[in-house]
Amino acid sequence: MYYSALLVAEALGPTNTSQVVDYYRDRDNDHHPVYLIYENGVPARVVLFNYLSDANGGGDYTATISIDNAALDHVYVRYLSADSIVDQYNIKWANQSTAGMMASDGRLYGDVMTYSVQCTEGKCPIHVPGPSVALVFLNEDDLNEVNPPEDDAPFTTTMIDAKGIAVNFDDLQHSNGMNPNWKVVYGSPAAALEVQVGLVLLSAAAVFTLVCGL
Repeated sequence: MYYSALLVAEALGPTNTSQVVDYYRDRDNDHHPVYLIYENGVPARVVLFNYLSDANGGGDYTATISIDNAALDHVYVRYLSADSIVDQYNIKWANQSTAGMMASDGRLYGDVMTYSVQCTEGKCPIHVPGPSVALVFLNEDDLNEVNPPEDDAPFTTTMIDAKGIAVNFDDLQHSNGMNPNWKVVYGSPAAALEVQVGLVLLSAAAVFTLVCGL
């Protein structure tokens, strides 16, 4: 859910004026939903899903994006990705991931990766690996809107030391319906534990569908 929330936040943008349209869905093939996000009636972002999974690239596809009365020159793409649809580890958003179970304070690690795609005669080919979600920004201004200011500093909610991870109990018992009688569990750093990418994709799709329905 954490990774899908990042995708949805950037897809909807910070303006609070975005409009989401379920642009295309092949009813005989639910593996490739597409959503188009408008800002003030103008297409701003496109979200391309690919639920297929093939280690040899057999599930990949290429979508061609063009906008009527818009001469697209470049578009910019970020990916929600994993090695397979059932992968529970190494899920990444824009090439970033958390440090893993009992070793993460919620911050993302790694360099943000945004691909620039050259368009030809207003047509932009977008490679969508399987499985992944591609978020396409149709112009640089919309991309820059979702980038945090350079002077923004992340803050931590946890403390990590050699013994593992600890959470402030006063904060924890008031968060998200936490039962104050539950015990805080301490643990050692271990292999990363992430939500299955299939569920992440479905949760993102559900949010888009809900927004569209409104």
